This record gives sequence, structure tokens and C-alpha cells, in this order.
Amino acid sequence: MAAAPRRTAHILAVGVAEQSLAHALASSGATGYVLTILDGAAKPTAPRPALQADIIVAELQPGEANRRFLAECAAAARFGLLTFCPDGTKPDSSVPGILVTETELAEGLATLLAQMAASAASDRADSEPPTHQGAAPSAMPDLAESLMSLTQSLDPGDDLPHFLDGLSNDLRQLLAAEVVEVELSSPPQHSRSPRRADLPSAPLSLKDLAQHSASALQRRLPGGNWQLLLPLRTPRRTLGVLTVVGREQFSGTTLLALRFLAGQVAARLDIVRLSLEHRRSLDELQAISDIGRSMMATFSLDRILDMIVHTALRFVPKASRAVIHMPDDARENLVPQAQAGDPEGAASLVLPWGKGIAGRVAQERRPIYVPDAASHPDFVAGTTFVRSLVVAPLLLGQAVIGTLSISSPARDAFGERDIRILSSLASQAAVAVENARLHSQARKADEVAALYELGQALNSSLDLQQTVTTILSSARSLTFASAAEVRLVSPVDESLEAVIALGDRPQSMPGDRYRMSVLYPRLALERKQPLLVEDTLTFELNDEFCRHEPPTWLRSYLGIRLETAQRVVGILSLGSDSPGAFSSEDLRLLRVVAGQAATALSNARLYDQATQRLREAEALARVSRSIAASFEQASLLQSVVDTVLGTIGLASHSFAYLLPNEGKPMLAAQAPALSDGENGPDTGVWEWCADGCLVRGQPVSIEDTLRHGFPSLRSSGPHSVMAVPMVAGGKLVGVLGADSSLPNAFSQGDLHLLQAFADQAATAVESARLFNDLNRAYRDLARSTETLSAVFDGITDGMYIVDSAGKLVMVNEPEAAFLARQPESLAGADYAAYYHSSGGSCEHCTVMEALATGTHQSLIISYVNPEGHQTWREIDAYPIRDREGLTDRVVVFTRDVTGRRRMEASLYESSKLASIGQLASSIAHEINNPLTVIIGNAEVLLLDIPEDSPLRDTIEMILRAARRAARIVDNLLNLSSQRDYEMSEVDLEANLQEALELVGHPLRRANIQPELSITEDVPLIVASANHLKVVWMNLLLNARDAIVRSGRTPGKLSVTV
Repeated sequence: MAAAPRRTAHILAVGVAEQSLAHALASSGATGYVLTILDGAAKPTAPRPALQADIIVAELQPGEANRRFLAECAAAARFGLLTFCPDGTKPDSSVPGILVTETELAEGLATLLAQMAASAASDRADSEPPTHQGAAPSAMPDLAESLMSLTQSLDPGDDLPHFLDGLSNDLRQLLAAEVVEVELSSPPQHSRSPRRADLPSAPLSLKDLAQHSASALQRRLPGGNWQLLLPLRTPRRTLGVLTVVGREQFSGTTLLALRFLAGQVAARLDIVRLSLEHRRSLDELQAISDIGRSMMATFSLDRILDMIVHTALRFVPKASRAVIHMPDDARENLVPQAQAGDPEGAASLVLPWGKGIAGRVAQERRPIYVPDAASHPDFVAGTTFVRSLVVAPLLLGQAVIGTLSISSPARDAFGERDIRILSSLASQAAVAVENARLHSQARKADEVAALYELGQALNSSLDLQQTVTTILSSARSLTFASAAEVRLVSPVDESLEAVIALGDRPQSMPGDRYRMSVLYPRLALERKQPLLVEDTLTFELNDEFCRHEPPTWLRSYLGIRLETAQRVVGILSLGSDSPGAFSSEDLRLLRVVAGQAATALSNARLYDQATQRLREAEALARVSRSIAASFEQASLLQSVVDTVLGTIGLASHSFAYLLPNEGKPMLAAQAPALSDGENGPDTGVWEWCADGCLVRGQPVSIEDTLRHGFPSLRSSGPHSVMAVPMVAGGKLVGVLGADSSLPNAFSQGDLHLLQAFADQAATAVESARLFNDLNRAYRDLARSTETLSAVFDGITDGMYIVDSAGKLVMVNEPEAAFLARQPESLAGADYAAYYHSSGGSCEHCTVMEALATGTHQSLIISYVNPEGHQTWREIDAYPIRDREGLTDRVVVFTRDVTGRRRMEASLYESSKLASIGQLASSIAHEINNPLTVIIGNAEVLLLDIPEDSPLRDTIEMILRAARRAARIVDNLLNLSSQRDYEMSEVDLEANLQEALELVGHPLRRANIQPELSITEDVPLIVASANHLKVVWMNLLLNARDAIVRSGRTPGKLSVTV
């Protein structure tokens, strides 16, 4: 295929600095070339075809090798060799090529390029350039067509980064390149698609050279790859650089396609840039319009001016400072009224009207841009930091009411957009400034009237509350504040005391109340000057509470000291829910108000000090009345804490602890009182203060709990706490305290008042405790009396008390029943009338002896009861002594001992029987021996005597009598032996018969006839026969005794089984 006609010049640079070459090409005005740069650090030793180019620029270096290389370059250059002398000196003419210095390089390039263009004979030497990346010649049209198709598909859309990434990836794959990189300078964007992650990017200096080149720049890299840099340019500007790294040199056809692709990319990117600028302009106009509405929404001139200069810096990023100049009253000078930006920027000078650049703008009523202020004839030098400057007039109709200027330490820093934005902002500002001025003039008339009314109102009353309310109402009406209050200052040590506020302020959280009522007033007091906080969110203070409790509604604050010639009487505080709500004009008005208010407040304070003591006395009197009205400890302590909470202005809670006999203090009352199910406050800090009071016996005051290690109280708990001991009669009985959700809330006056309440409460608590102890003693005594009475009446024995006068004091019911009287009728009766006996011993004698001797006396007497039976009565008299140890009463115990006496007689009888039993045992042994002989001999005789012998009956009679006697003796032995229980089957009839035989003699002596009746079929029982026999004998003898006592002898004793 025939080569196409040459369209570009191929320039080869060897060892020439990139910056020098770029400057020379730009100065020569060359276009339509391909630039290839070879590294000059290593002398080229490539064969002649590698040096083929239209124009070669090579650096002259010492040495013969360089001369030979230059000779090769001269032979290889089609239109000429430019030998570059970097030091500016030219050697002899024997050096090959055209010798040029750095300043002559541009002229040399222009001359050779002109000769090349004028030559009629086209140089065909490079018509067959090396193929791209080793591809065959037949593949080149397909590659070009692919590049052209890629060009036609370019569509940046709205997502510029995504478009650049896609372009880099597609182009790298299409060219089989190592790296494709796109870097834009406006807008700043970068996209890189490497085949491997370790492939380096082109240096910035080379990218800068490519942007200034007319066409393309191609160079061989040290690793053997070739790097091509194509500028992304439009007719108006250079947008960036397209970089492609391949393994071989890029061919002419590929270069043409890539150059066309770069041009299309630049054109589409320029459209995107224009679209972005258009959108940004719309956004800026909308923002300026919003700023204009914000400026129209306020009438504070200072705030408007400050808003203007900060907005100018916001929309012109290259500006380092913004200043507003306004004419003075005589319109002779332009005076700086507001400025913002770099504090080391342009100093704001007072400029004569019509002088300087700002003066000229005011005179000509049009914006002026000065790219280099130092070279401008109207610039008034005030500092070296101003290089470029834009000044726009604040026009109201045709009248100039000021100028708005922006400056930068860089030359030519601003463009048309910046000038347009500044002009729009100045137009908005002029209207807002004029509105503020008109409003200020209208306000002055209202202020004069308000100040006059304030003076009249302050002189009409000495009431502190009414005076402060008048001051606060006037201050709010003059400044449009959301809240106003006065914090009084102690005349003793200038500490903050009570707060008096208007009742319609916004609902405050702890962060608002602390700043409004504590922190900012204290700062104004300590700094001895007004305090203006434009925005509480940005007002930096090293305060722990503020860091954890941000403000909710309080956004700006203005505070001023109310002071007379002698002292500070208070701090006037104003708060607003809008940042920057207060201006210097508000401060001026407050100074006027403060002058009148301080004197009125001082007079009212003196009057209030007298009435304050009266109010405190009344509060204490109310507490005293509550205490006197009740001895119930809980109710009187609740009354005290309620009064404390209502009297101390900044208190959030009040509390009282009582000290028990043992253990830790106990919370006895708190205000406000908790309803059912309500969670109370955290009482940890209360307990800590109560313990401190009880240990030291002195008041405890905490200004800020966060500084005392209570981090859990940061949000909702108390931040100021004071507690005082309650002492009555030198005895510590408890602790009374109060807390506040604000730090530093309490003054010394509050502490003294709390101590006065504590003294009253201590006396009341001790009185209530004594009253309760007395009541408890009375109740114990009543219970003891009741108990004693119950015991007295519950004793079954007789009991009565006789005093020293011989009168009955008390008689229990058993004793009254013995006397056949009621206990009530016997109280106070004469003792002798009931107990005296004319003859012998009697109770009367025993009782009188106990009274006389003071010793225990005891007596048993016998008498016949009304039923005619003999009865025994035991009397014990015990003396009762008084405190002096004298016997003044006798308690007498009586009991019926008849049963005991009879039992004693029975025991006596039993003992006699036991003795008889022992005697019978001895006798039985003695009798048993002859009985054995009699029975034995009788049995022998019966064996020897015939059946018909008349002696036989006599012998059998003897034998029966002897056996009966033996059986009786055996029973006596069994009875007296008291052997252990031997359980066996026992015949009841036989056992009972044996018992009757043993007691037969006593029964006969008592003239009693026993009758035994045994039913049939009585079964055998298991028992101890001897012990069962004793039971029968005891029953029979007891029955005998009963018959004898009844007087019914002779009698009959029936035993039925």
C-alpha cells in the first residue's frame, strides 16, 4: 500500500531538558508535529534507522564520542540538526549541526519547520513508519477504525469519573497498551488503567510539557517502553493530558487517530465543564438570593455587614480577605466597617473619598478588578500582602453607600465569575444596609420613649421584684430578646446571689440555665466588662459542664454589669434563640438602661434587704408554727423541706436526713415529695454531703459535683449541693440540705438561711423525739399495767395488796371469790374487817408482822369452810419497799392447801404400809418355815391315815389352813419384793381374789363386807401379776377410806369385773 502524504513533522530530541524544549516549541508557534524524546543520560548507540527524523535536537557535550554521535544525527536528520549548547557559549564551527543556545532554540526550530513546509519535494523516508506494537501492516486500518468508533461513542454524561475510567480501560484494551492515564486540570480529575499495578505514572514535569505542546510528545522509557502524551485541548483552553504507554513506538496512523480521539475527548469534556459551571452559577445565584433574604430578615447593621464579608469569602475561594468601606457622616472618607479573612491580609485603611481603588469605585459607581495592585496607579499601599483586588460599589439607585472589596496575595487571582458574584452580593447588601439604617432611625425614636418610660417606672417603686421586672421588660422590648433576667450580686464579696427572671422565658434545660444564670453572669462579673456571645455553640470555654450539657434554645447572650459608683449590684442578662441576635447597638442601649437600672436596683436592694429579713423571719415563723402544730416527725420535716424549696430561688430539691441511734443517716423527707410509683432523684451526692456534715459537724457546700467525682450526675442529677447540720442542745440529730441542677447556684446568704431553717428543724426533731419517747413510755406503762392486771387476775391463787394504813389496795378475782365479794368492792376496804380473828393466829397478824418487820412472813391455818369441811389455807406476805427502802405495802399470796395436806396424810399412810410391808416380809419368812413343816407333816399324815379314819377330816382342815396361810405369806412376799415387771397371762378373777385376801383384815376392821362379781368368759390378760395385785389393793383401800369418811359404815364394797 502506498504511503499517505506527509502531514506532520517528526521532531527527535536527545538529551535536551523537557522544560527548555517545551518553552522553545511554544515560542516558535509550531503546530502539527510529533515530538519524540530520548533519554540523554546514556549516549545513544542505536543504528542509524532509530535516529531517523525530520528535525533532530541534540545536546552538545564534551568528548569525541559526542561529536561522532552528533555527526550521525546530522546524517539522519532530513531537514537539519540543531546542536544545543546549554551554557550559552558556542564552540568552533567544526561541531556538526546548527549551533543554538537556549534563547536561539525557538528561532532554529521555527526556521527548520518553515523550510520543511516550503519544500516542494515531499520527504517519503518515513512514509512507512514502524507498525504499532508489532502489528502487521494489514491490521492498521482496523485499529484506526476502532479508534474512530471509540471516538464516536464518547458520551461523558453526568458521571465524569465513570466516563474517564471507561475511556481508560477501553483504550488500553484496544491498543494492548501497558498503561492509559487521563488527568484533567479543570475540573480536577484523574483516571488510570494499568495492566499491572506496579507500572509508574508519567512525571508531572512531562505532563506540563505535553500540555504546552502543539500536538504530541513521544519518548522512549528506560525499560524499553514508549510513552505518548497527547494534550486534551480545545481552541480556548487546555483541559489535561492523555498518556499511553506501549511496548513499541506509535505509528503515524495511530498517532493521527489518537490525536483526533484526544480532540473529541477535550471537546466533550469542555461541554461538561461548561455545564458544571452553569450549574455552579445557578447554585451560587440561588445561594446569594438566600443570603439576601437572610440579610433582609434582620435589622442589625453589624450582623448584616458581617454576613456580607463572610459570604464574599465563601463564594470566592481564592480571596483571602473581604472588607466593607462606608462613608463617614461628612462623606469625606471611606471608613472600614466590617472585615473578615486572613488576619495577615490587607490592612483596612481609611481612604479619602475618590482616592485609592475603593475611592475610585465609589466615585465611578462600577466594579474594578486590579490583577496586580502594586502596579496600579490608584493603589494606596498599606501592606505588602495585597496583589490582586476586586472592589464593587454598594449602590442604592445612583447613590454609593459603600464598597465591598476582596483581595488575594497572588497576582491575577480572580476571574469574571468572581467579579460577577461580588457585584451581585454588593447589590443585595446595599438594600439590606439601607433597610437596617432606616430601621435604626425608627428604633431611636422608640428607644427615647422607652428609656423615658423606664426612668419613670424605676422611680415609682422600691419593690425589688417590680423594679427588676421593669428593667427586664424594657431591656427585652429594646433588644427583642427571648429571655431576660437579673442575677443579684452580694454586697459583701461580690458573689452571685438570687436570680430574678421574667416568667415567660422558654423552657430551659440544664445547659441553658447554667449558661444564662451562672456561667455567663460570672464571666461578665469577673471580666468587668459587657459579655457578648454571638453563638453559644461556638463560644469556646474550658468548662466541663458546658461540654456535657449543650444549649437547647439559648444561642446568643448579652450580659452587662449593673454598677453604681460604689459597687456592682447585679448582672443584666439577655438571651435569644437565634445566633448573632445582639449587636453593638443593643450593647449601647443596654449601657444606657444599665445606668438607670443600677441606681434603682441599688435603692430597691436596700429596701429589699430590710424586707428580706422579714420574709425570712416569716418563713421561719411558718416553720415554727408547723412544728408547734404537730409532734409527728415526718410531717414537720416535710413542712421544713417544702419551705426551704420555696424560699431558696435556684433550689431544685431539698432534703433532710436523721441520725438514728445506730447505723448510717436515713433520708427522712424530701421536696418535692414523690408520688406513688415515681422515681426519685439520685441521692448519692446527698448521702455524701450528709456524711460529711455528720463527721465534721460543719456545713458542706459543693459548687460543681463534676469536680468532686460524680460523673453519673452529668446530665440529670444535681450540680450544686449544700448541707448543714441540725444540732439541738449540743447533740447532732440530722442534716438539712438543698441542691440545684446548676453549678455554683448557691450564695453565702442561701447557706445562712438554710442554717436558720436547720436550727429550727433540729429543735423540732428533738422535741418530737422526746414526745415520742414519752408517748412510748406511757404506752409501755399502760401495757405493763394491763399485763400486770391480767397476770394479777389470772393467778389461780388468791392475791391481795395491803398498804401501811391497813387498807386493801387490790384484790384479785380468786381472792374476791373466797371472800364472796367483787374485786372492785374490796378496793379501799379495811383489811382487818375481812381477815382479823379474835383468837389465835390469823392472816391479819401475819400481814401486820410483814409490814412491821419488812420481811417475808408465812403461815398455814385451818378452818371449817361453809360446807362444814375442814380446810387448810397457806398465807405468804412479801413486803414492797418505796424509793427510800421503807416498807409501805405488802403483797399477800394465799392458796388452798387442803388437797396437799390430804396427800401428805396419804403419803404418810403409804409410808406406814411400806414399813409394814417390809416388816411383813420379815415375818413372812419366819412364818413360812413352820408352815412348810406343818404342810409337809399333814400331807404325810394323810398318806398314812385310812380313808375312813375320823382324824382324816381334822388333818385335811389343818392342811387347808396351812396352805391358806402359806398363800397369804407368799402374797406378802410378792408384794414386798417390788420385783421388775414380769409380763405373763393373768387370770383376773384369781388375781383379784388374792388382792382381797391381802386386804381382807383392814376391810373387816372397818366393818366393810367385800362382794366380788365376775362375769363369765373373762379372758386372760397380759400383765405383771404382782403389780396388778398392788393396783387392786390400792383401789380397795382407797374405797375403804372413802366409805369411812362418808360415815356409812358398816358398808358393802362391790367389785364387778
